[in-house]
Parts: sequence; C-alpha cells; structure tokens
Amino acid sequence: MAELLLDYGADPNAVGQGTLFTALQSAVCRRNIKLVEFLIKRGADGRAPALRFQDDKTGIWLCGYSALQSAAYAGDVGIAVILIANAADVNASYGEGGTPLECAAKHGSLIIAQVLLSAGVQITGEGHDAYNRAIEKAKANKHFAIAKFLEQN
Repeated sequence: MAELLLDYGADPNAVGQGTLFTALQSAVCRRNIKLVEFLIKRGADGRAPALRFQDDKTGIWLCGYSALQSAAYAGDVGIAVILIANAADVNASYGEGGTPLECAAKHGSLIIAQVLLSAGVQITGEGHDAYNRAIEKAKANKHFAIAKFLEQN
C-alpha cells in the first residue's frame, strides 16, 4: 500500500491527521523494519522531529517522539541502526522523552545505549546534562547495568 501511495505522489514526510505522525514514525512505532527501510529509500526524513501540538479541548501541549526516540523506547536495535545510518540525530531532544539515550536508559535497552554512544552521543559540553539525566533515568527504573555502563564512559 505504501508503495502505491508513493507511486501516486504521496509525500513520504506528510503528517497523518489521525495520528500526527509521519509514515516513518508510524512504521518505527509498529517495529516494521521493512517499511522503515522502504520509506527511507523513498525519501522519508529520519531526522524529522517529534510533533508538538496543543490539544484543542484541554489546551495541554502534547509531545511525541522522533523516529529514533521511538526505536530507543522500543529497544529495536535494527531500526535504530538504520535510522542512525540515515542521519538521524543521536543528540536531538524532542518532547518530554529527552534524547534517544534517555529513552533507552529509561526503558532498559543497554544495546541501544551502546549503539548510541558508538554513534557519537555527546557526553560532555552541550550533551552533559542529557547524559546525566540518562544515568538517573536508568537508576530510577532499576536498569543498573545501563547506569553502570554509562557511568564508565
């Protein structure tokens, strides 16, 4: 279906009205690696930020996750590697989830944390605070192996 829509001119970076996600973000949330690869080949932007919008009824600002944050949250290493290889920003902080490293630390994905560090997550300078938050999130959620790994780097 995605191929047909794109062949007929659909924008791979369009935001769905019902979900407020791009097709790539939705594919990541569904952990559909084949669709992620296909969409990137067809021009989907792996650097697209999470959407921030205000709920019309409550007036509350709601935040989503970027594709890489979603992969980190889900612990999907394959998708995370594909996104990083296609220029996803490993240091970007969108929404309330923080950086992808914070998502990985909070949700217990040591291998994603390792991949992100190998890909160049900033641990000093501008990235120092986010790095410390990742350690604290790992500890708060009892992911002590991640906290130890991060503290040793």
